[in-house]
Amino acid sequence: MQIHQILKRGFGHKNHCEDYVLVNNNNPHFLLAAAFDGCSSGTESFFASALFGKTLQNCFRNLDNNNTLLNTSELLYNITSELMKQVYEIHKLLGTNNNEMLTTAIILILDKRNKNGSIFCAGDGVISINGVVHKINQNNQPDYPAYYFNTITNTEDFTEWYHQKNKIIHFTQGSDISISTDGIESFTAENDIEKNITTDAIIAYLVSDTFLAGNKAMLSRKCNILKNNHTVENFDDLGMVRIIT
Repeated sequence: MQIHQILKRGFGHKNHCEDYVLVNNNNPHFLLAAAFDGCSSGTESFFASALFGKTLQNCFRNLDNNNTLLNTSELLYNITSELMKQVYEIHKLLGTNNNEMLTTAIILILDKRNKNGSIFCAGDGVISINGVVHKINQNNQPDYPAYYFNTITNTEDFTEWYHQKNKIIHFTQGSDISISTDGIESFTAENDIEKNITTDAIIAYLVSDTFLAGNKAMLSRKCNILKNNHTVENFDDLGMVRIIT
């Protein structure tokens, strides 16, 4: 299994990268990957992305034997439910306001035994499964999970929000899976130079093309090639994980 990830500040963000990515491959049966995209108009949203990511890591590390017997759909539901509970408790403890907690979330659970998987997406992002690209576009007005902190008060509320407000994808025999923040759609040339490569071609180059797949720095190398050969870089922050099984 080849696991590639990149976290790259966009040239439109001068101070902080507001995205966060993680991969946890320590469980014997399941792999966790996630990408978070902080809201640029929020308050220090790099904090929200990192908080959601680190809390998710903790939820995954604390899986019990009952959870590891579930399929990816059930496990994804459970781990997202626990994530929302824990982040909300931290939010209350710190006394932060919702504007400080605005980040999107894409969470992948992959069963390493059969290559089946499930993906949860709250907000914008790009997902690719075996070359089929799914663009989740909410017109730069993502429906952030933090909007629902005060309305998810029980299991019934969470279940309704989970299934009705978000994008859930299940797949079988995943051989090449990518999850990315929407920064993958922001590659452009600085100084008003006309772009000589399409956005769809850039996405395919990063999520499907296997050039440099054996190199751990594949995604960074490809971003450098895009800059050097096509004079394009990501304007928005880019957080991406690609798994080739």
